Amino acid sequence: MSDSGALQPDLSSSPLLTGLDSAQIEAVRAACLTRDYAAGDLILAAGSVSNGVQFVERGAAEVLVASAEGGPPVPVATLGPGQAYGELSALTGGPAISSVRAAETPTRVQMLAFGRLEATPGGHAISNTLLHNVIRVNQQRLSSVNTSYARQLEETQQLLALRTSSARFFILALTLMSITLLTNHFLAQSPGIDVYSRTFCWAMLITLVLPTLVLARHEHFPLEAFGITKRNLGPDLFWSAAIVVGVLLVAVVVLWAVGYPLAERVSLKYIVEYGPSYALHSALQEFMGRGVLLGMMLRVFESRTWQQRQFSNVAVSMMFALVHIHFGLASVAMVGVFSLLLGSYYLIYRNLAGPILIHVMLGLAAFMLGFI
Repeated sequence: MSDSGALQPDLSSSPLLTGLDSAQIEAVRAACLTRDYAAGDLILAAGSVSNGVQFVERGAAEVLVASAEGGPPVPVATLGPGQAYGELSALTGGPAISSVRAAETPTRVQMLAFGRLEATPGGHAISNTLLHNVIRVNQQRLSSVNTSYARQLEETQQLLALRTSSARFFILALTLMSITLLTNHFLAQSPGIDVYSRTFCWAMLITLVLPTLVLARHEHFPLEAFGITKRNLGPDLFWSAAIVVGVLLVAVVVLWAVGYPLAERVSLKYIVEYGPSYALHSALQEFMGRGVLLGMMLRVFESRTWQQRQFSNVAVSMMFALVHIHFGLASVAMVGVFSLLLGSYYLIYRNLAGPILIHVMLGLAAFMLGFI
């Protein structure tokens, strides 16, 4: 550290020096003390009083605030040449509310001590101008902070409203699926009711979908919230088609190798007769499973990491599998694994197009070959 130094020319553009003429700026330069800091050195500690207005001459200084979690201070801003800090503490004598340290390079600071400035000719007038500039600059900062806080508050309120609506959706879908599960269980034991018929399956699905659509309209949810979007549509369809082709090729090779009667099972008549209705049925299932249940769980619960998103995926897959309990435990296990894989794929692109394509094509193949 040395007791003399000169402000670099670009510091003259500092907003704290606005209104000063060249002679007054020279007086400010003469009143400054030069201080050098190594990378990472603490320049000003939070809670201490600044000895003067400190201008960054070269290098950079990081502004740090206390962490909300009680951890180490968090950098919130980086000050470069020409920028100042500690001015409010120096003028009011109050403690600094944040810490400042040298960044990753050596930093030179010019500290303007008001006692030295007042001792120079015209120093009192310069101090008054600096005081007015400090008030003006801090008013601008406060206004900016208030605007940012108001925006963040509005965004937080919108997020809470969205989570509340998502929670209602999730509770409705979960309730409907629970009712469906119990209904299927008891009706499967009732004589004269075929729970395996297409009519029964459609009736159960419509019972799930219609109330969900009514609530979606009431809550003004966009279709994108349920994965019905053009976003990532191209890569989603490409990779889902590649998965279908790959799985079918492997399945055909394995079945042929074990002597499965492929020629007797495969029939285009089955696809023509049942394909369209099965495709629609599968799309509605994906809408309820991936779009509504998984989509709403991702909104309601913490979903920042892949592990957190997979937790929701596992929960939804288990619920989706249990709805098929009337088909037997083997079907529940198969549907659960299939749903888990589809959910993992959905988490990549957040588009229902790919999961629907995979569901329809592999489901039709499974039915056609007699596996379901």
